[in-house]
Amino acid sequence: MLYLPHLSTVQKILRRPFYYGMLEFRGELCEGKHEPLIAKDLFDEVQRVMARRGKKQRRRKHEFAFIGLMQCDVCGCAVTAEIQKGHHYYRCTKKKGNCSERYLREESLLEQVRKIVERVSLPDDWAENMLCKLDEEKDQTHSDCRAAVRCLGNEKRQIEHKLEKFLDMKLEGMIETEEYIPKKNKLLQRKADLDQRIRNSERNGNEWLEPMKEFVMQSSQAKKLLSQDDPQEFRAFLKTIGSNVLLKGQTLRPEAMRGWRVLLQNPRFRNWQNDGV
Repeated sequence: MLYLPHLSTVQKILRRPFYYGMLEFRGELCEGKHEPLIAKDLFDEVQRVMARRGKKQRRRKHEFAFIGLMQCDVCGCAVTAEIQKGHHYYRCTKKKGNCSERYLREESLLEQVRKIVERVSLPDDWAENMLCKLDEEKDQTHSDCRAAVRCLGNEKRQIEHKLEKFLDMKLEGMIETEEYIPKKNKLLQRKADLDQRIRNSERNGNEWLEPMKEFVMQSSQAKKLLSQDDPQEFRAFLKTIGSNVLLKGQTLRPEAMRGWRVLLQNPRFRNWQNDGV
């Protein structure tokens, strides 16, 4: 018979710092001699996901594509959804009191989302040229990478010096164990982050290029969503653009991240199709 561990057991296992190169004994972190099994940033992301999913979710009778995504820009409350006469409507929850924001029908919401997708879609020739430039840039960033590694290495050595200093203070009785362990753990966490950043820089030397290339490709492929017309795909794309989507005056406004914000706000990008670019 196959034994399946309890969820709490799995969560306990996934919280072990062993995976990113640390050992823990009675709440105190120590550097392990083993190679990290995963990157520190991946470990941190796992902890964030477990924290989110640990919250009890109320089961819904109906699935609304955009629920949990938007926030009322009038009062700051969440935007919920309901069905009236067979149609999906989105509205402010008004948990902070009366709010002037009106209902928004899903069809109108979808039309606004389509326009947002159109505005952030790069034409194919622009995307192709940008990707070529990024490939050229890849060969010119090694010196900057080496400088960054030196800087990170200097910070790492400073942390190692602090760790030695704290250990000496503990051995000489100048600092109590209760004060020493939290300080040591904090420094070791920072050192692990620096080690990961150094490894990333030494491995690819162009860590900013891949996210940039991904942004260009996502923007170029965004127009394909218009032909698919899938609300769930639109939702996922809005979350890619930015983590916050605001609703005010029945108008949708995503708080876009830097690259997407340029595409949304620049009229040249907004009207590229009409300009014959």
